[in-house]
Amino acid sequence: MNNTHNAADLAAKIEEMAKAAASKTSAKPATPPKVQSDFFTPDLYDVVAKDNFNIMDVALYRLSKGDKRIDDVIRHELRDGNIVVTAGKDGMATIWDYDLLIMAISSIVKELNEYKKRGKTGLVPGRVLRPHITDVLKFLQRKNGGKQRMDLVESCRRLSTTFLMIERRAKGKDGKGIKTSIQGEPLLSGFKVINNDRGEPEFLEMELPRWLHQNLIENPTPEVLTMPSGYFSLSQGLEKFLVRLSRQAAGNSEAKWTFKTIYDRSGSKSTFKKFTFMLRKIIESDDLPDYTLSEERNKADTDAILVMKKRKNEEKI
Repeated sequence: MNNTHNAADLAAKIEEMAKAAASKTSAKPATPPKVQSDFFTPDLYDVVAKDNFNIMDVALYRLSKGDKRIDDVIRHELRDGNIVVTAGKDGMATIWDYDLLIMAISSIVKELNEYKKRGKTGLVPGRVLRPHITDVLKFLQRKNGGKQRMDLVESCRRLSTTFLMIERRAKGKDGKGIKTSIQGEPLLSGFKVINNDRGEPEFLEMELPRWLHQNLIENPTPEVLTMPSGYFSLSQGLEKFLVRLSRQAAGNSEAKWTFKTIYDRSGSKSTFKKFTFMLRKIIESDDLPDYTLSEERNKADTDAILVMKKRKNEEKI
């Protein structure tokens, strides 16, 4: 049986991402890329949706649209520390809000590919993006209406007020005592809305977190995965989370996780019994893009295992 917890601790991953350039100098290009200091306007035409590999197996957002979870907290206990996601007065960011970060990651990766094609000449994208809101809605496969535009503004608000704090614990040099380090940053460092002369949102200006941008531009090969084409059309938050988990854990083969581990990683406020019921309904429908789900049952639901497997009729991704 595959390991039910085959991903490394997220806290360690993010720390490694943030320190990639400093700790792996041998992997750096001879001449560090020059980053533009001003914003850039990404061309979202024909951009392939990609996400950061390191943050696809832990929920840094809520999966429900209904419960705003104002001033609420998601806490992930890990072997060597913990991750705390804290919501503000505008409510916790949702997994649909996070689609904006997927758009940002995807556009930067495209620009980086173009930069490499130019022989690594010129500038690479900075942390601030200013896409046209119509292009964003098209990329996210949403309707282009007034409500949808305002929804994106609210997404930016929640992402910028949902705070991610990472605490690391390690033994001291003498092997005695515990040293603690803490780092924190919102899911979106800042944003600005540029309206047209009719007072309607036209451009979104978004500033990415430092660790995320650094991982993309300073790694020789950005740690990203292509998302299944039907991801944005999924209507349930748990479905979106399971696709993200399957893409990261199973890849082109399969992976097995216990229901209890998935429940803990999802940050769900539902009871485990209700969560298990919803999970089994998704397994029964078996219509997630690219992956098929099945269950290996045991006597207790806490020991039940979800099997995530790449569909045979899908191309390798």
